[in-house]
Amino acid sequence: MSPNFLACDREQGLLLPPSLRDLLPEGHLAWFVLEAVEEIDLVDFYRVYRADGHGGAAHEPEMMVALLVYAYSVGVRSARAIERRCLEDVAFRVITANQTPDHATIARFRARHEQAISDLFTGVLGLCAKAGLVKVGVVAGWVQGYNAQALVGEGQIVLAAEISTDNYDTGNLEPMVATALQELAAAGANTTPGLVLADAGYWRNDAIEKIINEQHIQTLVAPDADKRKGPRPGRRGGLYGYTRQILATDAGAQLYLKRQGLVEPVFGQIKSNRGFRRFSRRGRSAVRSEWRLLTATHNLLKLHQHQLRGA
Repeated sequence: MSPNFLACDREQGLLLPPSLRDLLPEGHLAWFVLEAVEEIDLVDFYRVYRADGHGGAAHEPEMMVALLVYAYSVGVRSARAIERRCLEDVAFRVITANQTPDHATIARFRARHEQAISDLFTGVLGLCAKAGLVKVGVVAGWVQGYNAQALVGEGQIVLAAEISTDNYDTGNLEPMVATALQELAAAGANTTPGLVLADAGYWRNDAIEKIINEQHIQTLVAPDADKRKGPRPGRRGGLYGYTRQILATDAGAQLYLKRQGLVEPVFGQIKSNRGFRRFSRRGRSAVRSEWRLLTATHNLLKLHQHQLRGA
């Protein structure tokens, strides 16, 4: 026997129009999301369902994943708002094959599959790697409220996204670089960043030296906030003084400016374009899952734009 799922046939003929395929133009984000989700390994979503087919029918997990991914891509994160879109929005109806999961079902699915949703980040990064979008010559760290961390590569692709329990960023640079290396390997992108850029909030001598000496990645972290002109008392010389000398050169200053071009647009796109102001769920695991879904859909939108340009 097979698992008992509600039928999800997007090829089902309709009276007007005759097919769901006629509801949206080719190249629409909804079609792209459906194709992308088909390519991602969703085994962790399916393993929690009974294989004997007993019990009430559940919504197809692949459809529910596509629904969440599309909703987050267009800035809709509330379970009630997603339910409403499934009734009113043509693109959402295409995603769900005209099914209308209610807000409680959506919320339960999101909570039940918290870890699997978090792992979608790696799957999307793998799709970006296949498309040649993962370029890690220069990468930069970024922090958002709730101490959510992101490491961004060239082309504004997020390479790593995590939640930290630390009150300060100083201890997060080295773990984020290590996480990025793990994500790149898991995504099939066998490459290593050539340079890490970070602002003064990440300055910590031992962490910077560990990245350079153990991971063999050059690292340029501002030792002081922008408003400070002179060196800090008692911190002259050593790595601190050397970094200040580099940043005082035209070449060093221009290199460090790349951080803004990598990080700030990602912040703007997630916060302004997609309306993200705060996390909709509570608890570290729930916030981590939502943060990684937010950054995964950011990468997916970049991949969609890349494919549209290619077409």
